[in-house]
Amino acid sequence: MNAICDPFIQLLPPNGWLAVWDRNGRMEAYPLIAFALTRGGDVVPLCAEQQGAYIRDVREETNLVGIAPTFQEAERLWDDYREGQQRRKSIG
Repeated sequence: MNAICDPFIQLLPPNGWLAVWDRNGRMEAYPLIAFALTRGGDVVPLCAEQQGAYIRDVREETNLVGIAPTFQEAERLWDDYREGQQRRKSIG
């Protein structure tokens, strides 16, 4: 079952956590709006669309690099991701 459809039993504040995406080789980071606990026991990071039109489970996004607790950590995550991509290109 899609986690976003699984009923949430609790929403927890994200306290500054960010979702980081690769958008055509460029880092984009958006704040999470909540961590949701599902009936199945999963913790789902939730992010609003840029215009706030709908809420989505960031784990289902293509090009998601990861989530980070601070902007500095988001930049470090992005740097590690880009370094890994360059390493794979040089090998393949």
